[in-house]
Amino acid sequence: MNKGNINITVSGGHGEFGNVVQGDNNKISNATERALDDFHSNVADLLRAGKATEDQIENLKREVDLLAQSNGDRGLVDGAKVLYEKYSWAFDPLKKLFSIILL
Repeated sequence: MNKGNINITVSGGHGEFGNVVQGDNNKISNATERALDDFHSNVADLLRAGKATEDQIENLKREVDLLAQSNGDRGLVDGAKVLYEKYSWAFDPLKKLFSIILL
């Protein structure tokens, strides 16, 4: 068995790793984790503003957390679309979240 190589070339100003997974120890990336924390804070603001009930917020958080742990870009995109349609009142927090984790 030979060792595999990973070559990464970044030209220009910025490079950031998203979900880099190798082996069976899948972990959510730091960028995704920060985005989820910000999302939870943003939807809590919607609750305080009276734009959603506590049950709606909890259901949305649960579905987003499950989706963020899923593997595969296609499932993530499809799941994001479903959440946009189901939770249209949370469009802005969802947009911010998915703009980061769908990179």
